[in-house]
Amino acid sequence: MSDEDNSCPLCLDELSKADRKFRPCPCGYQICVFCFERIRESESNKCPACRKTYDSENFANISSDEDSSSEDDSEDDSASNNSLEYAKRGDKPLNTVRVIQRNLVYVTNLALSIAKPELLKKNEYFGQYGKILKIVINKNNIYNVNSPHGACVSAYITYQRKEDALVAIQTIDGATIEGRVLRASFGTTKYCSYFLRKLPCNNPDCMYLHELGQEDDSYSKEDITSK
Repeated sequence: MSDEDNSCPLCLDELSKADRKFRPCPCGYQICVFCFERIRESESNKCPACRKTYDSENFANISSDEDSSSEDDSEDDSASNNSLEYAKRGDKPLNTVRVIQRNLVYVTNLALSIAKPELLKKNEYFGQYGKILKIVINKNNIYNVNSPHGACVSAYITYQRKEDALVAIQTIDGATIEGRVLRASFGTTKYCSYFLRKLPCNNPDCMYLHELGQEDDSYSKEDITSK
């Protein structure tokens, strides 16, 4: 991913200025506010990396300058929403929607020592569950560096078949590899900006959506915060 440095490891969305300065967990694992709200409101309220419960006392403080940056980002998002107003599903602008990918497995707590796509594709690791199309390692967000088991990272594993991804998640989640308890779930993604503008995307490695996802697998921040 070309913007991997500034992307949320869960939804792959670009981190805003406020996102980049917000660290909800002492372990240092950074996610966007969008995904943070989803985890707090509708999931376990635990950090995807270290599995500790989120505690507001540990949240990074946002200065007044950062608040201003956040407002600027909101204005930019609003302008973007207006320019893409035609691209909607129901009453939701598609550029605010995230879609669960049923063939994409998101794994956290993966030991850095084995975080190599060619290694993880082998049958000893994730290749045993089915044919893997792609593995993306997020080495720009290394966490738990002081752990006795060594640093760890997250990874996205794209299987050819949804059924294989489901089996992988059911088997991997809670399994111990290299002294670390792995966590696995379906990955999410967003719509490609070119698709939203009804333009062809010329990036063959683009990880975003170029067709409408299943409505049952789609959600927006409003869906999360209204629960």
